[in-house]
Amino acid sequence: MKKMREKIQSLFQRFVSFVLGKPRPGTGSGPRPWLDHYDKDVPPTIHIPEITLNELFQRSVDYHRQQKAFVYYGTQFTYGELEKLVTGAAAGLLQLGLRKGDRLALLLPNTPQYIIAYWAALRIGLIVAPINPLLSPPEVETQLKLARPRAILILDQLYNRNKEAISHAGILNVIHTAVDSFMPSVTRFVYFIKSGFGSNEKNAWSHLLSFDRLYVANATVDSQHVRPDDGAVLLFTGGVTGSPKAVFLQHRQLVANVMQTRMWMGEMRDGQEIILGVLPFFHSYGMTACHHLAVQLGAMLVLEPRFKVQRIIRLCSRYRVTIFPGVPTMYKAIARALAEKGRRLKQISVCISGGAPLSATLKREFEAVTDSRLVEGYGLTEASPLTHCNPLKGKNRAGSIGLPCPNTDARIVDLQTGQPLPANETGELQVKGPQVMTGYWQNEKATAEVLQQGWLSTGDIAQMDEDGFFYLVDRKKDLILSGGLNVYPSEIEKVLNQHPAVDDCAVIGVPDDFWGEAAKAFVVLYPGAHVTADDLNAFCKARLAAYKRPKHYIFVETLPRNFIGKIIRRQLHV
Repeated sequence: MKKMREKIQSLFQRFVSFVLGKPRPGTGSGPRPWLDHYDKDVPPTIHIPEITLNELFQRSVDYHRQQKAFVYYGTQFTYGELEKLVTGAAAGLLQLGLRKGDRLALLLPNTPQYIIAYWAALRIGLIVAPINPLLSPPEVETQLKLARPRAILILDQLYNRNKEAISHAGILNVIHTAVDSFMPSVTRFVYFIKSGFGSNEKNAWSHLLSFDRLYVANATVDSQHVRPDDGAVLLFTGGVTGSPKAVFLQHRQLVANVMQTRMWMGEMRDGQEIILGVLPFFHSYGMTACHHLAVQLGAMLVLEPRFKVQRIIRLCSRYRVTIFPGVPTMYKAIARALAEKGRRLKQISVCISGGAPLSATLKREFEAVTDSRLVEGYGLTEASPLTHCNPLKGKNRAGSIGLPCPNTDARIVDLQTGQPLPANETGELQVKGPQVMTGYWQNEKATAEVLQQGWLSTGDIAQMDEDGFFYLVDRKKDLILSGGLNVYPSEIEKVLNQHPAVDDCAVIGVPDDFWGEAAKAFVVLYPGAHVTADDLNAFCKARLAAYKRPKHYIFVETLPRNFIGKIIRRQLHV
């Protein structure tokens, strides 16, 4: 019976794709040239159902009840078992007095508790506010005061340093949990010995409600009162304008983006895919490309709270991971580790890189030691996040973030006038589609600055070629004005990275008496390599105009990066 349902579902999906149509020669002419370059099994537009994330979750439970939903350090749960945990946790949240529209903060890495609490909150109409557990207490406090959650689920070892932030935000319901709660007994024992947690730290949170006690056995919870236009998630970001904000995303926007992501991947096998979930779920990329996609596909999610290259390689082999969304730093570490040992990963079929530019060199290195095709995508938190991606089967363009996804429009506009520009002109990238945010949480002014008539101004400077492939040039706010001329740090970084001694680099603008602003380069060399500032200057002289060349070179061992691999320019010392 189950196989029959899956067959009917597969036939129905093919029928929908046929009815909606596939890109044909000439369909991309005019304002959407990218449609001519879609993979053959990706339709130009898709039907996005008017449903909530709760309905998306329930459909997978109904179709894949006996199949594995996730695995965590060897512990596996089926979709049916996950549903029971979600329902029990939802009932517990109701008993705490939480009601539709209230916010639940999650200060957790990728753990089963994160998944359970996330879907439990959505089921009763709460808005989930995930917070990066690596943030400092002042940063956590800022985000809590933005969201004003009525409850927070926090990792126990994070409570001590964040308790003042929680108190200042006025949160009364604090639920604690442990990273090892769902580990098998032997693994928990080993973890306990290695972690060395003392009784003093445990006493600091022993008076709080534990996640285990939140659960209500044999509960039933109705989610019929939740609608597609209800709020689902608040995601924190500096956004286009740089100041801390919370992006408000409704159920319908998140459903739209996971459907767009799934359709871009072509023929995925419902109930059979294995997705590596090492991207943090508190970030929009991990939320959609790992967490939501796994649920939509009825796939098994391999949960990992931290990226450790050798462990990730073992997990990919052990569970035969087929989909691995990641960031360039992850792929780089894997490619080097595999090359050093002469090993190869064979089963991964889809690897989509985001968060930072993917170099042609890294693409070649990774594909040389795997059977996967590594392609670059693009998105931003304000768009749930995916808006662009390179074809998974067709021809990629070097350095391109790819084509707009189904149901997505994109254009380049003049930085001063805001008027649309023709192909190959440089301006700001704007996007429009069903995945674009409602706005910034309780911040109409900031919303109006970036969202007009459905068009979202991304803050990214880009170009589009004649075929509809888009290319990022730089961030608008990172632009350097040297002698009154625009200098893009990424252009300088691209040149410096071509030097055989340079492993990594970052460029910022600094005050300059002559130029007004000048470029300053922070350079990481390969181990054993030696090069001077004069050598690099001579190298750049042959490739860059005088006003673009760095006036200062600083050699460093590492560059500050955030959890998805983006360079944190504000931490570079001027």
